[in-house]
Amino acid sequence: MLRFDRRAADGEILHPYAGRQEGDTWIVRLYLPFRKEYSEVPERDFITLPIATADDVRARAGR
Repeated sequence: MLRFDRRAADGEILHPYAGRQEGDTWIVRLYLPFRKEYSEVPERDFITLPIATADDVRARAGR
């Protein structure tokens, strides 16, 4: 799951770098390279996002 970047609905690129367990749920820790911010999202939400392509990265870089 941590091998591939994902694309959020708003086009942001999400780079997973770690996970942690919170009760029965796993939380994915993310780096947002274009915003230079860190975030977290539940694993169940993260895995539903599409894998980011080179086109996705170029589109985000162009904003």
